[in-house]
Amino acid sequence: MALDLFVELPPSVREAWLKASTTSSPQQMKALMDNIARTIVDAQYQAAHTQVMEQMQIEHLEPLNTEDDLLAAAVNITKQK
Repeated sequence: MALDLFVELPPSVREAWLKASTTSSPQQMKALMDNIARTIVDAQYQAAHTQVMEQMQIEHLEPLNTEDDLLAAAVNITKQK
């Protein structure tokens, strides 16, 4: 998986990674890895969010135009459970 990821990176990014891995401090590498991990998790969230939004059926929902509408809907939801 790591090799697949590395091969798919643009050449300039691979070069930057190789340079960072040889010149960065352990703290800098940890920060870089944290950023990479965050980016991957964010992408996964966005993909899931898009899928949910595409499948969500909202035709039957009433419009919530005011805070009172939103509060009333929340109260109704909690009463049903």
